[in-house]
Amino acid sequence: AEADKAAAEREVAFSAEQDELLEANGKLEEQVRELQAGAAAGGEEAIRAAVLAAEQEAASAAEAAIAQAKAEAVAAMAEREAAFSAEQDEMFSTIAKLEEENEALKAAAS
Repeated sequence: AEADKAAAEREVAFSAEQDELLEANGKLEEQVRELQAGAAAGGEEAIRAAVLAAEQEAASAAEAAIAQAKAEAVAAMAEREAAFSAEQDEMFSTIAKLEEENEALKAAAS
């Protein structure tokens, strides 16, 4: 339950980061449109460089978001595995105790 809660919190955080990236990308696209509109006035080479820089910035932001999402998914998976392992350990401990009690009862009955 804790691992699922942590995973849900990470998903909410990731969604918020995605929204921020989409907003930043929208701003970059707006800048690109403004630069492209200025192309008619000249300076096409500078505009191409600015467009390339904006595209590279957007690509870097996307790559960073993907890397972070992967890291968070790995962390969430590790948490779930740890929780499952703890549940298994508890189950095996309970089984061992029940087997001991069963043996004690058998010994007492004979």
